Amino acid sequence: MTQEFIAVDIETTGTDHIYSGIYEIGAVHIKDGKVVGEFSSYVKTNRPLPLHVLERRGLTSESYKKFPTYQYALSEFLKFTHGKVLVFHNKSFDERFLRYKIRRKLNYDLKNPTLCTLELFKEQIKDFPNYKLGTIATSLGIINNSPHEALNDARVCADIMLCLLGKEPVATIAHTQPTGQASPVSLTELILEES
Repeated sequence: MTQEFIAVDIETTGTDHIYSGIYEIGAVHIKDGKVVGEFSSYVKTNRPLPLHVLERRGLTSESYKKFPTYQYALSEFLKFTHGKVLVFHNKSFDERFLRYKIRRKLNYDLKNPTLCTLELFKEQIKDFPNYKLGTIATSLGIINNSPHEALNDARVCADIMLCLLGKEPVATIAHTQPTGQASPVSLTELILEES
């Protein structure tokens, strides 16, 4: 059976999906335990990016003005993810933002089935210190050299999902041997449970 999914991460200007914007989208396509594609795009929001975000990325306010529009970036994202299972780390946050922006900017509803590594990990490993992406990644021996960058966080999310499926992590820039793999589960079982 083919195990195929796309891990997704976004970076936002705030926590309110209505008033805050998505300024970066990253996605990693995994098929049968291998990376078969990646998607990464900055997005021009209606508000300027905070200075610390620009500095962390090595961007200027001039380069920000050249970012793709919501319509373009979201359309390309939808092409990349069409018909695939989407895996988020904090699904309630990322998916809410994406659904709202896609509906508002493209007049389209995101129809992909979705899973959440945070919830899946929480079901398998009780009493963990916290369920943040970085904490779970570290516990599995996955290293993220650039946290809070959408594509790199999507790679980490992909590797966490692979570990949950009993596979070796492959998507991160650098990783070590997992030290605390969760019990393998079937992707089909996960989708059916989430439905």
